Amino acid sequence: MEKIQFNNFDSEKYGLYLLQRDAPTPTEKSVVENIPFAQGLQDYSLIMGERIFNNREIEYEFRAFNEQYPNRKILEHKIKQETMMVGTTKLFDSHDIGFYWLGKCKSVTVDDDEGFKWLTVRLVFDVYPFMFAENDFLEDLWDPLQFDHHAIAFNEYRVDGEETITLYNWGDRKVYPIVEVEVD
Repeated sequence: MEKIQFNNFDSEKYGLYLLQRDAPTPTEKSVVENIPFAQGLQDYSLIMGERIFNNREIEYEFRAFNEQYPNRKILEHKIKQETMMVGTTKLFDSHDIGFYWLGKCKSVTVDDDEGFKWLTVRLVFDVYPFMFAENDFLEDLWDPLQFDHHAIAFNEYRVDGEETITLYNWGDRKVYPIVEVEVD
């Protein structure tokens, strides 16, 4: 069963079943100018050498089955209280083990179906465009390593004289490395 955790809200704790997840690609920030006496448009979006994105909206649709009306109303209030009362925090999705989104809940929409005794809940989160990893690499944690997505790279080297070092960025963002030198 797939689930999400956000602040004190845990969809599994409330017996909610995930019906749909929508996490579209974030929109790109663009700086485009139509300069007089120049051909076409001038795009300054890549002036710093990387693509920049806006936050993305992630939407989840859950359903609670076979709940009596009073229980559905209590569930609705608990979900709204646990998701809307907190600011920016971590959003964990069982679909992306080892990672989390950082954002806040934008809206909670509830559809109560008395005929089937269903409560359908739609949660919309406004999150940073990229996920964050829970653990850094080479910290001796083997179980959370995901071989399909991760690269293992040493980040500490002993150099006598001069040496070429290759650094790997497995993430989605440009890396600005900081080199610290310790002289014996």
